[in-house]
Amino acid sequence: MKRRCSDVGPELRSWAEAAYEARGIRTFKLLQGVLGLGKTHTRAQMLRAAGIALTQRGFRYATFKSLLAAPVTPTPERELITEHPMIRPMEQYALAGFTASALPESYRGAE
Repeated sequence: MKRRCSDVGPELRSWAEAAYEARGIRTFKLLQGVLGLGKTHTRAQMLRAAGIALTQRGFRYATFKSLLAAPVTPTPERELITEHPMIRPMEQYALAGFTASALPESYRGAE
Protein backbone atom coordinates (compact mmCIF):
# COMPACT_ATOMS: atom_id res chain seq x y z
CA MET A 1 0.00 0.00 0.00
CA LYS A 2 2.83 2.38 0.77
CA ARG A 3 4.25 1.71 -2.69
CA ARG A 4 0.95 2.68 -4.29
CA CYS A 5 0.95 5.84 -2.19
CA SER A 6 4.48 6.56 -3.43
CA ASP A 7 3.21 6.22 -7.00
CA VAL A 8 0.82 9.10 -6.33
CA GLY A 9 3.48 11.28 -4.70
CA PRO A 10 5.84 11.81 -1.76
CA GLU A 11 3.28 13.78 0.27
CA LEU A 12 0.84 10.87 0.22
CA ARG A 13 3.62 8.44 1.13
CA SER A 14 4.63 10.58 4.12
CA TRP A 15 1.02 10.86 5.20
CA ALA A 16 0.55 7.07 4.90
CA GLU A 17 3.65 6.36 7.00
CA ALA A 18 2.53 8.80 9.70
CA ALA A 19 -0.96 7.27 9.65
CA TYR A 20 0.54 3.81 10.14
CA GLU A 21 2.56 5.06 13.10
CA ALA A 22 -0.56 6.57 14.65
CA ARG A 23 -3.16 3.92 13.85
CA GLY A 24 -1.29 0.68 13.22
CA ILE A 25 -2.93 -2.08 11.17
CA ARG A 26 -6.18 -0.11 10.89
CA THR A 27 -4.38 2.06 8.37
CA PHE A 28 -4.76 -0.65 5.71
CA LYS A 29 -8.49 0.02 5.18
CA LEU A 30 -7.88 3.77 5.39
CA LEU A 31 -5.28 3.61 2.62
CA GLN A 32 -7.57 1.49 0.46
CA GLY A 33 -10.27 4.14 0.75
CA VAL A 34 -7.91 7.06 0.16
CA LEU A 35 -6.34 5.42 -2.88
CA GLY A 36 -9.85 4.79 -4.19
CA LEU A 37 -10.47 8.53 -4.04
CA GLY A 38 -7.76 8.87 -6.66
CA LYS A 39 -10.25 7.66 -9.27
CA THR A 40 -12.39 10.77 -8.87
CA HIS A 41 -9.77 13.38 -7.88
CA THR A 42 -6.64 14.66 -9.53
CA ARG A 43 -3.13 13.88 -8.36
CA ALA A 44 -2.62 17.52 -7.35
CA GLN A 45 -5.76 17.43 -5.19
CA MET A 46 -4.61 14.22 -3.53
CA LEU A 47 -1.16 15.61 -2.76
CA ARG A 48 -2.55 18.88 -1.42
CA ALA A 49 -4.98 17.03 0.84
CA ALA A 50 -2.22 14.67 2.03
CA GLY A 51 0.05 17.59 2.91
CA ILE A 52 -2.67 19.34 4.88
CA ALA A 53 -3.78 16.12 6.59
CA LEU A 54 -0.21 15.38 7.60
CA THR A 55 0.27 18.79 9.23
CA GLN A 56 -3.11 18.48 10.99
CA ARG A 57 -2.46 14.83 11.93
CA GLY A 58 -5.75 13.90 10.23
CA PHE A 59 -5.68 10.14 9.81
CA ARG A 60 -9.36 9.48 9.16
CA TYR A 61 -11.05 8.82 5.82
CA ALA A 62 -13.69 11.50 6.42
CA THR A 63 -11.01 14.07 7.20
CA PHE A 64 -9.09 13.27 4.03
CA LYS A 65 -12.25 13.34 1.93
CA SER A 66 -13.31 16.70 3.35
CA LEU A 67 -9.86 18.12 2.56
CA LEU A 68 -10.28 16.98 -1.03
CA ALA A 69 -13.64 18.73 -1.25
CA ALA A 70 -12.36 21.96 0.30
CA PRO A 71 -11.91 24.76 -2.23
CA VAL A 72 -8.39 25.82 -3.06
CA THR A 73 -7.76 29.36 -1.97
CA PRO A 74 -5.64 31.08 -4.61
CA THR A 75 -2.54 32.84 -3.42
CA PRO A 76 -2.86 36.60 -3.87
CA GLU A 77 -0.88 38.07 -6.74
CA ARG A 78 1.93 40.29 -5.57
CA GLU A 79 2.47 43.55 -7.36
CA LEU A 80 6.05 44.37 -8.26
CA ILE A 81 7.13 47.84 -7.26
CA THR A 82 9.27 50.02 -9.47
CA GLU A 83 10.12 52.80 -7.05
CA HIS A 84 11.59 52.30 -3.61
CA PRO A 85 14.39 53.98 -1.64
CA MET A 86 16.45 50.76 -1.87
CA ILE A 87 16.01 50.43 -5.66
CA ARG A 88 18.18 52.55 -7.93
CA PRO A 89 16.41 54.44 -10.72
CA MET A 90 16.67 52.93 -14.21
CA GLU A 91 18.66 55.97 -15.41
CA GLN A 92 21.63 54.75 -13.39
CA TYR A 93 21.77 51.60 -15.49
CA ALA A 94 22.09 53.48 -18.81
CA LEU A 95 25.22 52.95 -20.89
CA ALA A 96 25.20 56.53 -22.22
CA GLY A 97 27.73 57.75 -19.68
CA PHE A 98 29.91 54.69 -19.98
CA THR A 99 33.22 55.24 -21.80
CA ALA A 100 36.08 52.99 -22.68
CA SER A 101 38.36 55.07 -20.48
CA ALA A 102 36.37 53.95 -17.46
CA LEU A 103 37.48 50.37 -18.05
CA PRO A 104 40.63 49.05 -16.39
CA GLU A 105 43.67 48.75 -18.67
CA SER A 106 43.41 44.96 -18.78
CA TYR A 107 39.90 45.12 -20.32
CA ARG A 108 40.71 47.57 -23.10
CA GLY A 109 41.32 46.04 -26.48
CA ALA A 110 44.71 46.21 -28.10
CA GLU A 111 44.73 49.26 -30.37
